[in-house]
Amino acid sequence: MRTILAVAVVLAVSGGVPAQRALPAAGPAEKQVQKQVDKQVVQQVASDAPPPLTTLALAGKRDPFLSPVLTQSGRPGCSTGKKCLEIGQISVKGVVRSTAGFLAVVTNGLNRTYFLREKDAVFHGYVLKITADSVVFRQSQPDRLGKMITQEVVKKISTPAV
Repeated sequence: MRTILAVAVVLAVSGGVPAQRALPAAGPAEKQVQKQVDKQVVQQVASDAPPPLTTLALAGKRDPFLSPVLTQSGRPGCSTGKKCLEIGQISVKGVVRSTAGFLAVVTNGLNRTYFLREKDAVFHGYVLKITADSVVFRQSQPDRLGKMITQEVVKKISTPAV
């Protein structure tokens, strides 16, 4: 640590240029010894230097330059299929009972018909339970701050039975 301080003082006094030593004319052997000593001093100063700022870890701290409010996008990479059904746009048209359990007949906002079973995945959730007159979805989606909110959404049959 003292060598760093000494080198820093010498560099500050000399204006950033290492001081030239006034020595009598030296032979080639003495010049090589001086070069080796200079290399050792430079290596020691470099090894005692603090780590660069880019390697410091900021574990547990958020980036102050990123907004904590998330922008909610639509359905990324989703166009058709059960996995692209948004729970808010689903309307239940009917329920069919079979030997394997209940089967829900639902339509989306574009009036396309889909058949859902329990545990089928939909956009931001899945089908939790199907009863004779309703379908229960478990919906998990992030709020504006990024926290995941899980809620159960019950959709009743929209058309009465005839």
